[in-house]
Amino acid sequence: MFYRKVIPKLKAWKERRHACLVLKGQRQIGKTTVAEYFGRTEYDSYVLLDLFKDPVAKSILEGNGTVDSLVDSISLYKGIDIQPGKSLIIIDEIQESTAVRAKLRLFSEDGRYDVIATGSMLGVSDARLGKYKNMKNPDLLPVGSEEHLTMYPMDFEEFLLATGMRQNSIDRVRDKIRLGRELDAAEMEVFSKRFDVYGVVGGMPAAVSAFTENGINSAVRVLDSILSSCVNDINRYNSGADAIKTQECFDSIPRQLAQTNKRFMYSRIDNGGSRSSGEKYKENLLWIKHAGYGVFSYSLNALRAPPERFAENGVFKVYMSDTGLLMNMMGSASQTAAVSGDTAYDFGAVTENKVMACLSKAGYPVYYCRRTSGNDKFEIDGIIDCGGMVCIEVKTGAERDYPSLGKTLGNPQVSRRVIFEKGNVCKDSDGVEHYPLFAAAFLFPEKEHDLDESLFSDATGDPFPDRL
Repeated sequence: MFYRKVIPKLKAWKERRHACLVLKGQRQIGKTTVAEYFGRTEYDSYVLLDLFKDPVAKSILEGNGTVDSLVDSISLYKGIDIQPGKSLIIIDEIQESTAVRAKLRLFSEDGRYDVIATGSMLGVSDARLGKYKNMKNPDLLPVGSEEHLTMYPMDFEEFLLATGMRQNSIDRVRDKIRLGRELDAAEMEVFSKRFDVYGVVGGMPAAVSAFTENGINSAVRVLDSILSSCVNDINRYNSGADAIKTQECFDSIPRQLAQTNKRFMYSRIDNGGSRSSGEKYKENLLWIKHAGYGVFSYSLNALRAPPERFAENGVFKVYMSDTGLLMNMMGSASQTAAVSGDTAYDFGAVTENKVMACLSKAGYPVYYCRRTSGNDKFEIDGIIDCGGMVCIEVKTGAERDYPSLGKTLGNPQVSRRVIFEKGNVCKDSDGVEHYPLFAAAFLFPEKEHDLDESLFSDATGDPFPDRL
Protein backbone atom coordinates (compact mmCIF):
# COMPACT_ATOMS: atom_id res chain seq x y z
CA MET A 1 0.00 0.00 0.00
CA PHE A 2 1.19 3.54 -0.76
CA TYR A 3 1.93 5.76 2.20
CA ARG A 4 -0.97 8.15 2.90
CA LYS A 5 -0.72 11.14 5.19
CA VAL A 6 -4.14 10.46 6.67
CA ILE A 7 -2.79 7.46 8.64
CA PRO A 8 -1.31 9.51 11.51
CA LYS A 9 -4.71 11.17 11.85
CA LEU A 10 -6.34 7.77 12.24
CA LYS A 11 -3.77 6.87 14.88
CA ALA A 12 -4.49 10.06 16.79
CA TRP A 13 -8.23 9.29 16.64
CA LYS A 14 -7.68 5.80 18.05
CA GLU A 15 -5.48 6.95 20.91
CA ARG A 16 -7.95 9.46 22.38
CA ARG A 17 -11.55 9.28 23.50
CA HIS A 18 -13.58 9.41 20.31
CA ALA A 19 -16.88 8.99 18.51
CA CYS A 20 -17.37 6.98 15.32
CA LEU A 21 -15.21 8.30 12.49
CA VAL A 22 -16.59 9.11 9.04
CA LEU A 23 -13.75 8.96 6.51
CA LYS A 24 -15.03 10.85 3.50
CA GLY A 25 -13.83 12.00 0.11
CA GLN A 26 -14.43 11.47 -3.59
CA ARG A 27 -14.54 8.08 -5.24
CA GLN A 28 -11.48 5.86 -5.68
CA ILE A 29 -8.98 7.83 -3.59
CA GLY A 30 -8.15 4.88 -1.31
CA LYS A 31 -10.47 5.32 1.68
CA THR A 32 -11.32 1.62 2.02
CA THR A 33 -7.72 0.55 1.42
CA VAL A 34 -6.49 2.90 4.15
CA ALA A 35 -9.22 1.79 6.58
CA GLU A 36 -8.36 -1.90 6.03
CA TYR A 37 -4.63 -1.21 6.40
CA PHE A 38 -5.39 0.59 9.64
CA GLY A 39 -7.49 -2.34 10.84
CA ARG A 40 -4.72 -4.83 10.03
CA THR A 41 -1.89 -2.88 11.62
CA GLU A 42 -3.53 -1.25 14.66
CA TYR A 43 -6.06 -3.89 15.83
CA ASP A 44 -6.12 -7.60 16.58
CA SER A 45 -8.89 -7.99 13.99
CA TYR A 46 -11.20 -5.98 11.77
CA VAL A 47 -14.42 -6.59 9.86
CA LEU A 48 -15.45 -4.91 6.59
CA LEU A 49 -19.15 -4.40 5.85
CA ASP A 50 -19.83 -3.09 2.32
CA LEU A 51 -23.31 -1.57 2.09
CA PHE A 52 -23.17 -1.39 -1.71
CA LYS A 53 -21.91 -4.87 -2.56
CA ASP A 54 -23.23 -6.85 0.42
CA PRO A 55 -27.03 -6.70 0.91
CA VAL A 56 -26.83 -9.10 3.87
CA ALA A 57 -24.49 -6.76 5.74
CA LYS A 58 -26.76 -3.84 4.95
CA SER A 59 -29.79 -5.76 6.23
CA ILE A 60 -28.01 -6.68 9.47
CA LEU A 61 -26.99 -3.10 10.18
CA GLU A 62 -30.40 -1.69 9.32
CA GLY A 63 -32.38 -4.33 11.22
CA ASN A 64 -30.76 -4.50 14.65
CA GLY A 65 -31.60 -1.97 17.32
CA THR A 66 -28.88 -2.27 19.96
CA VAL A 67 -25.10 -2.32 19.92
CA ASP A 68 -24.97 -5.81 21.40
CA SER A 69 -27.39 -7.24 18.82
CA LEU A 70 -25.48 -5.51 16.01
CA VAL A 71 -22.13 -6.87 17.17
CA ASP A 72 -23.52 -10.37 17.71
CA SER A 73 -25.08 -10.44 14.23
CA ILE A 74 -21.94 -9.11 12.57
CA SER A 75 -19.74 -11.62 14.41
CA LEU A 76 -21.98 -14.50 13.40
CA TYR A 77 -22.19 -13.40 9.76
CA LYS A 78 -18.48 -12.74 9.31
CA GLY A 79 -17.18 -15.45 11.61
CA ILE A 80 -15.05 -12.96 13.52
CA ASP A 81 -14.96 -12.48 17.29
CA ILE A 82 -15.36 -8.71 17.69
CA GLN A 83 -13.66 -7.55 20.89
CA PRO A 84 -14.12 -4.10 22.50
CA GLY A 85 -11.03 -1.97 21.91
CA LYS A 86 -9.27 -4.74 19.97
CA SER A 87 -11.43 -4.99 16.84
CA LEU A 88 -12.25 -2.37 14.23
CA ILE A 89 -15.63 -2.29 12.48
CA ILE A 90 -15.44 -0.73 9.01
CA ILE A 91 -18.72 0.24 7.35
CA ASP A 92 -17.97 0.89 3.69
CA GLU A 93 -20.16 3.05 1.41
CA ILE A 94 -22.11 4.49 4.36
CA GLN A 95 -23.96 6.84 1.99
CA GLU A 96 -26.01 3.85 0.79
CA SER A 97 -28.18 3.88 3.92
CA THR A 98 -29.14 6.76 6.17
CA ALA A 99 -30.67 4.11 8.47
CA VAL A 100 -27.22 2.55 8.96
CA ARG A 101 -25.59 5.94 9.37
CA ALA A 102 -28.09 6.75 12.10
CA LYS A 103 -26.79 3.69 13.99
CA LEU A 104 -23.43 5.40 14.42
CA ARG A 105 -25.01 7.29 17.29
CA LEU A 106 -25.54 4.00 19.12
CA PHE A 107 -21.88 3.02 18.77
CA SER A 108 -20.64 6.49 19.74
CA GLU A 109 -22.81 6.65 22.85
CA ASP A 110 -21.89 3.07 23.82
CA GLY A 111 -18.17 3.73 23.43
CA ARG A 112 -16.92 0.13 23.54
CA TYR A 113 -16.29 -0.46 19.84
CA ASP A 114 -14.24 1.46 17.29
CA VAL A 115 -16.14 2.16 14.07
CA ILE A 116 -14.90 3.80 10.89
CA ALA A 117 -17.47 4.53 8.19
CA THR A 118 -16.27 5.42 4.70
CA GLY A 119 -18.35 7.37 2.23
CA SER A 120 -17.89 8.98 -1.17
CA MET A 121 -21.17 10.77 -1.79
CA LEU A 122 -22.17 11.97 1.66
CA GLY A 123 -22.91 15.46 0.38
CA VAL A 124 -25.21 14.29 -2.41
CA SER A 125 -26.92 11.12 -1.20
CA ASP A 126 -29.24 12.30 1.57
CA ALA A 127 -32.54 14.14 1.40
CA ARG A 128 -30.99 17.43 0.28
CA LEU A 129 -29.31 16.59 -3.02
CA GLY A 130 -29.03 13.92 -5.70
CA LYS A 131 -31.70 11.38 -6.54
CA TYR A 132 -33.19 11.62 -3.04
CA LYS A 133 -33.99 15.33 -3.10
CA ASN A 134 -37.70 14.74 -3.76
CA MET A 135 -38.02 11.94 -1.20
CA LYS A 136 -38.51 12.20 2.54
CA ASN A 137 -35.66 10.98 4.68
CA PRO A 138 -37.08 9.23 7.76
CA ASP A 139 -33.69 8.71 9.41
CA LEU A 140 -32.11 11.42 11.50
CA LEU A 141 -28.40 11.66 10.81
CA PRO A 142 -26.27 11.43 13.97
CA VAL A 143 -25.24 15.06 14.32
CA GLY A 144 -22.75 15.37 17.17
CA SER A 145 -22.11 11.61 17.25
CA GLU A 146 -19.65 11.52 14.36
CA GLU A 147 -16.13 12.73 13.78
CA HIS A 148 -15.24 13.59 10.21
CA LEU A 149 -11.94 13.24 8.37
CA THR A 150 -11.60 14.14 4.70
CA MET A 151 -9.25 12.32 2.34
CA TYR A 152 -8.03 13.67 -0.97
CA PRO A 153 -6.31 12.22 -4.00
CA MET A 154 -2.60 11.67 -3.38
CA ASP A 155 -0.69 14.92 -3.09
CA PHE A 156 2.66 15.56 -4.77
CA GLU A 157 4.69 14.35 -1.80
CA GLU A 158 2.72 11.10 -1.62
CA PHE A 159 3.26 10.72 -5.37
CA LEU A 160 7.00 11.22 -4.95
CA LEU A 161 7.15 8.58 -2.23
CA ALA A 162 5.08 6.18 -4.35
CA THR A 163 7.52 6.60 -7.22
CA GLY A 164 10.54 5.86 -5.08
CA MET A 165 11.80 9.27 -3.99
CA ARG A 166 13.60 9.13 -0.66
CA GLN A 167 12.04 11.04 2.22
CA ASN A 168 15.29 12.79 3.11
CA SER A 169 15.50 14.17 -0.45
CA ILE A 170 11.98 15.58 -0.15
CA ASP A 171 12.73 17.02 3.28
CA ARG A 172 15.92 18.68 2.02
CA VAL A 173 14.12 20.40 -0.85
CA ARG A 174 11.19 21.42 1.35
CA ASP A 175 13.57 22.95 3.91
CA LYS A 176 15.40 24.93 1.22
CA ILE A 177 12.10 26.22 -0.18
CA ARG A 178 10.80 27.34 3.20
CA LEU A 179 14.13 28.98 4.06
CA GLY A 180 14.18 30.80 0.71
CA ARG A 181 17.38 29.11 -0.42
CA GLU A 182 18.12 28.46 -4.09
CA LEU A 183 17.84 24.85 -5.25
CA ASP A 184 20.67 23.20 -7.17
CA ALA A 185 20.31 22.17 -10.82
CA ALA A 186 19.65 18.47 -10.09
CA GLU A 187 16.91 19.27 -7.59
CA MET A 188 15.23 21.64 -10.03
CA GLU A 189 15.37 19.16 -12.89
CA VAL A 190 14.15 16.09 -11.00
CA PHE A 191 11.35 17.76 -9.06
CA SER A 192 10.17 19.77 -12.08
CA LYS A 193 10.05 16.66 -14.25
CA ARG A 194 8.11 14.69 -11.69
CA PHE A 195 5.69 17.57 -11.15
CA ASP A 196 5.01 17.57 -14.91
CA VAL A 197 4.28 13.85 -14.80
CA TYR A 198 2.17 14.25 -11.65
CA GLY A 199 -0.01 16.66 -13.60
CA VAL A 200 -0.89 13.90 -16.08
CA VAL A 201 -1.04 10.89 -13.73
CA GLY A 202 -2.66 12.74 -10.86
CA GLY A 203 -3.22 11.32 -7.41
CA MET A 204 -5.81 8.59 -7.87
CA PRO A 205 -4.07 5.55 -6.32
CA ALA A 206 -5.07 3.16 -9.12
CA ALA A 207 -3.56 5.50 -11.72
CA VAL A 208 -0.40 6.00 -9.66
CA SER A 209 -0.07 2.23 -9.24
CA ALA A 210 -0.48 1.69 -12.98
CA PHE A 211 2.18 4.33 -13.63
CA THR A 212 4.72 2.81 -11.23
CA GLU A 213 4.18 -0.65 -12.73
CA ASN A 214 3.68 -0.03 -16.44
CA GLY A 215 4.24 3.62 -17.30
CA ILE A 216 2.21 6.66 -18.16
CA ASN A 217 0.09 5.15 -20.94
CA SER A 218 -1.19 2.56 -18.48
CA ALA A 219 -2.07 5.32 -16.02
CA VAL A 220 -4.03 7.17 -18.71
CA ARG A 221 -6.08 4.05 -19.43
CA VAL A 222 -6.91 3.74 -15.74
CA LEU A 223 -7.98 7.39 -15.69
CA ASP A 224 -10.33 6.62 -18.60
CA SER A 225 -11.98 4.01 -16.41
CA ILE A 226 -12.18 6.32 -13.40
CA LEU A 227 -13.85 9.01 -15.50
CA SER A 228 -16.40 6.43 -16.62
CA SER A 229 -17.17 5.69 -12.98
CA CYS A 230 -17.68 9.43 -12.42
CA VAL A 231 -20.31 9.38 -15.15
CA ASN A 232 -21.92 6.34 -13.53
CA ASP A 233 -22.10 8.19 -10.22
CA ILE A 234 -23.71 11.18 -11.91
CA ASN A 235 -26.36 8.93 -13.44
CA ARG A 236 -26.88 7.00 -10.20
CA TYR A 237 -27.28 9.96 -7.87
CA ASN A 238 -29.26 12.12 -10.28
CA SER A 239 -32.40 11.34 -12.21
CA GLY A 240 -33.72 12.32 -15.61
CA ALA A 241 -32.72 15.77 -16.80
CA ASP A 242 -30.63 16.34 -13.67
CA ALA A 243 -28.19 13.63 -14.76
CA ILE A 244 -27.75 15.32 -18.14
CA LYS A 245 -27.32 18.79 -16.64
CA THR A 246 -24.81 17.57 -14.05
CA GLN A 247 -22.81 15.86 -16.79
CA GLU A 248 -22.83 19.10 -18.83
CA CYS A 249 -21.49 21.03 -15.81
CA PHE A 250 -18.80 18.42 -15.23
CA ASP A 251 -17.73 18.36 -18.88
CA SER A 252 -17.53 22.16 -19.00
CA ILE A 253 -14.85 22.51 -16.29
CA PRO A 254 -11.86 22.11 -18.68
CA ARG A 255 -13.40 24.62 -21.10
CA GLN A 256 -14.01 27.10 -18.29
CA LEU A 257 -10.40 26.87 -17.09
CA ALA A 258 -9.03 27.24 -20.61
CA GLN A 259 -10.45 30.78 -20.90
CA THR A 260 -8.38 33.86 -20.13
CA ASN A 261 -10.99 34.69 -17.50
CA LYS A 262 -11.24 31.39 -15.65
CA ARG A 263 -14.32 32.34 -13.65
CA PHE A 264 -16.98 29.64 -13.93
CA MET A 265 -19.88 30.98 -15.99
CA TYR A 266 -23.09 29.01 -16.34
CA SER A 267 -23.70 30.62 -19.73
CA ARG A 268 -20.61 28.83 -21.09
CA ILE A 269 -22.35 25.51 -20.56
CA ASP A 270 -25.25 26.06 -22.95
CA ASN A 271 -24.53 29.52 -24.48
CA GLY A 272 -27.62 30.85 -22.71
CA GLY A 273 -28.09 33.99 -20.68
CA SER A 274 -26.18 34.15 -17.43
CA ARG A 275 -29.29 34.34 -15.25
CA SER A 276 -31.30 31.67 -17.04
CA SER A 277 -28.30 29.33 -17.22
CA GLY A 278 -27.54 29.90 -13.55
CA GLU A 279 -31.07 28.96 -12.54
CA LYS A 280 -30.85 25.90 -14.77
CA TYR A 281 -27.50 24.52 -13.58
CA LYS A 282 -26.84 25.85 -10.04
CA GLU A 283 -27.97 22.72 -8.16
CA ASN A 284 -26.16 20.44 -10.59
CA LEU A 285 -22.87 22.26 -10.08
CA LEU A 286 -23.35 21.91 -6.32
CA TRP A 287 -23.53 18.14 -6.85
CA ILE A 288 -20.01 18.26 -8.33
CA LYS A 289 -18.77 20.27 -5.36
CA HIS A 290 -20.30 18.01 -2.71
CA ALA A 291 -19.23 14.85 -4.52
CA GLY A 292 -15.64 16.06 -4.07
CA TYR A 293 -14.69 16.44 -7.74
CA GLY A 294 -14.50 20.23 -7.75
CA VAL A 295 -12.36 22.69 -5.77
CA PHE A 296 -14.18 26.01 -5.62
CA SER A 297 -12.15 29.24 -5.42
CA TYR A 298 -14.42 32.15 -4.50
CA SER A 299 -13.82 35.73 -5.58
CA LEU A 300 -13.08 38.37 -2.94
CA ASN A 301 -14.74 41.76 -3.19
CA ALA A 302 -11.83 43.29 -1.26
CA LEU A 303 -8.25 42.40 -0.36
CA ARG A 304 -8.98 42.29 3.34
CA ALA A 305 -8.43 39.72 6.04
CA PRO A 306 -9.81 37.26 6.89
CA PRO A 307 -10.63 36.43 3.25
CA GLU A 308 -13.67 34.25 3.99
CA ARG A 309 -15.57 37.31 5.20
CA PHE A 310 -15.22 39.02 1.85
CA ALA A 311 -15.99 36.09 -0.46
CA GLU A 312 -18.73 36.40 -3.09
CA ASN A 313 -20.69 33.14 -3.08
CA GLY A 314 -21.91 33.59 -6.65
CA VAL A 315 -18.52 34.36 -8.24
CA PHE A 316 -15.99 31.54 -8.34
CA LYS A 317 -13.59 29.36 -10.31
CA VAL A 318 -13.91 25.58 -10.32
CA TYR A 319 -10.75 23.48 -10.38
CA MET A 320 -10.64 19.71 -10.56
CA SER A 321 -9.54 18.13 -7.27
CA ASP A 322 -7.35 15.76 -9.27
CA THR A 323 -5.33 17.20 -12.14
CA GLY A 324 -4.94 13.76 -13.71
CA LEU A 325 -8.70 13.63 -14.29
CA LEU A 326 -8.63 17.17 -15.68
CA MET A 327 -5.83 16.26 -18.10
CA ASN A 328 -7.72 13.16 -19.20
CA MET A 329 -10.79 15.27 -19.95
CA MET A 330 -8.68 17.76 -21.92
CA GLY A 331 -7.32 15.05 -24.21
CA SER A 332 -4.02 13.69 -25.48
CA ALA A 333 -2.69 16.99 -26.86
CA SER A 334 -2.88 18.54 -23.39
CA GLN A 335 -1.31 15.47 -21.80
CA THR A 336 1.61 15.56 -24.25
CA ALA A 337 2.12 19.27 -23.64
CA ALA A 338 2.12 18.77 -19.88
CA VAL A 339 4.65 15.93 -19.92
CA SER A 340 6.93 18.00 -22.11
CA GLY A 341 6.73 20.92 -19.68
CA ASP A 342 4.60 23.24 -21.83
CA THR A 343 2.88 25.07 -18.97
CA ALA A 344 1.30 27.70 -21.24
CA TYR A 345 -0.99 25.21 -23.03
CA ASP A 346 -4.67 26.21 -22.78
CA PHE A 347 -3.77 29.50 -21.08
CA GLY A 348 -2.08 27.72 -18.22
CA ALA A 349 -5.29 25.96 -17.12
CA VAL A 350 -3.49 22.83 -15.95
CA THR A 351 -0.65 24.75 -14.30
CA GLU A 352 -3.02 26.89 -12.26
CA ASN A 353 -5.14 23.86 -11.39
CA LYS A 354 -2.06 21.96 -10.14
CA VAL A 355 -1.01 24.82 -7.88
CA MET A 356 -4.48 25.42 -6.43
CA ALA A 357 -5.05 21.70 -5.90
CA CYS A 358 -1.76 21.52 -3.98
CA LEU A 359 -2.91 24.32 -1.69
CA SER A 360 -6.31 22.72 -1.21
CA LYS A 361 -4.82 19.33 -0.29
CA ALA A 362 -2.64 21.09 2.28
CA GLY A 363 -5.85 22.23 3.97
CA TYR A 364 -6.20 25.79 2.65
CA PRO A 365 -9.43 27.21 1.19
CA VAL A 366 -8.42 29.14 -1.92
CA TYR A 367 -9.77 32.48 -3.12
CA TYR A 368 -8.94 34.95 -5.87
CA CYS A 369 -9.50 38.63 -6.60
CA ARG A 370 -10.05 40.34 -9.97
CA ARG A 371 -10.78 43.98 -10.78
CA THR A 372 -11.58 44.81 -14.40
CA SER A 373 -12.53 48.50 -14.27
CA GLY A 374 -10.95 51.78 -13.29
CA ASN A 375 -7.27 52.57 -12.99
CA ASP A 376 -6.65 49.87 -10.43
CA LYS A 377 -7.11 46.79 -12.61
CA PHE A 378 -5.47 43.60 -11.36
CA GLU A 379 -5.96 39.86 -11.03
CA ILE A 380 -4.59 37.80 -8.14
CA ASP A 381 -4.77 34.12 -9.10
CA GLY A 382 -4.88 32.73 -5.58
CA ILE A 383 -5.28 33.97 -2.02
CA ILE A 384 -4.95 31.88 1.14
CA ASP A 385 -4.89 32.60 4.85
CA CYS A 386 -1.59 31.31 6.27
CA GLY A 387 -0.52 33.41 9.23
CA GLY A 388 -1.96 36.35 7.32
CA MET A 389 -3.29 36.92 3.83
CA VAL A 390 -0.98 35.50 1.14
CA CYS A 391 -1.45 36.69 -2.46
CA ILE A 392 -0.32 34.20 -5.12
CA GLU A 393 0.32 34.44 -8.84
CA VAL A 394 0.86 31.44 -11.12
CA LYS A 395 2.97 32.10 -14.18
CA THR A 396 3.54 29.73 -17.08
CA GLY A 397 7.00 31.06 -17.86
CA ALA A 398 10.03 32.50 -16.09
CA GLU A 399 9.15 36.18 -16.43
CA ARG A 400 9.89 38.26 -13.35
CA ASP A 401 7.36 41.07 -13.75
CA TYR A 402 4.28 41.13 -11.54
CA PRO A 403 2.00 44.12 -12.27
CA SER A 404 -0.95 42.71 -10.30
CA LEU A 405 1.02 41.74 -7.21
CA GLY A 406 2.78 45.08 -7.42
CA LYS A 407 -0.51 46.83 -6.74
CA THR A 408 -0.76 45.08 -3.37
CA LEU A 409 2.61 46.35 -2.09
CA GLY A 410 1.04 49.15 -0.08
CA ASN A 411 -1.73 47.00 1.37
CA PRO A 412 -1.06 46.23 5.07
CA GLN A 413 -3.64 43.41 4.92
CA VAL A 414 -1.30 41.36 2.68
CA SER A 415 1.41 39.55 4.63
CA ARG A 416 3.18 37.76 1.75
CA ARG A 417 3.32 37.97 -2.05
CA VAL A 418 4.25 34.73 -3.80
CA ILE A 419 4.85 33.79 -7.45
CA PHE A 420 5.03 30.19 -8.66
CA GLU A 421 6.78 30.06 -12.02
CA LYS A 422 9.42 28.32 -14.13
CA GLY A 423 12.36 29.49 -12.12
CA ASN A 424 14.39 29.00 -8.97
CA VAL A 425 13.83 30.31 -5.45
CA CYS A 426 14.57 34.00 -4.97
CA LYS A 427 13.21 37.13 -3.31
CA ASP A 428 12.99 40.60 -4.85
CA SER A 429 14.02 43.76 -3.07
CA ASP A 430 10.37 44.64 -2.48
CA GLY A 431 9.72 41.31 -0.75
CA VAL A 432 7.97 39.43 -3.58
CA GLU A 433 8.90 35.75 -3.30
CA HIS A 434 9.58 33.58 -6.37
CA TYR A 435 9.41 29.77 -6.36
CA PRO A 436 9.36 26.93 -8.90
CA LEU A 437 5.89 25.58 -9.65
CA PHE A 438 6.35 22.37 -7.66
CA ALA A 439 7.08 24.43 -4.53
CA ALA A 440 3.30 24.90 -4.18
CA ALA A 441 3.30 21.44 -2.61
CA PHE A 442 5.92 22.35 0.03
CA LEU A 443 5.98 26.07 0.77
CA PHE A 444 3.13 26.28 3.27
CA PRO A 445 2.80 24.01 6.33
CA GLU A 446 0.05 21.45 6.09
CA LYS A 447 -2.90 22.23 8.29
CA GLU A 448 -4.09 18.73 9.03
CA HIS A 449 -1.28 16.32 9.76
CA ASP A 450 2.43 15.68 10.06
CA LEU A 451 4.45 12.92 8.45
CA ASP A 452 5.17 9.64 10.22
CA GLU A 453 8.42 8.37 8.75
CA SER A 454 8.07 4.94 10.38
CA LEU A 455 5.59 4.02 7.66
CA PHE A 456 7.92 4.68 4.74
CA SER A 457 9.58 1.28 4.67
CA ASP A 458 7.08 -0.14 2.16
CA ALA A 459 7.71 2.45 -0.58
CA THR A 460 7.52 1.04 -4.10
CA GLY A 461 10.31 1.03 -6.64
CA ASP A 462 11.38 4.01 -8.68
CA PRO A 463 10.09 4.21 -12.30
CA PHE A 464 12.35 7.19 -12.95
CA PRO A 465 16.01 6.69 -13.93
CA ASP A 466 17.27 9.56 -11.80
CA ARG A 467 17.36 9.63 -8.03
CA LEU A 468 18.28 12.11 -5.35
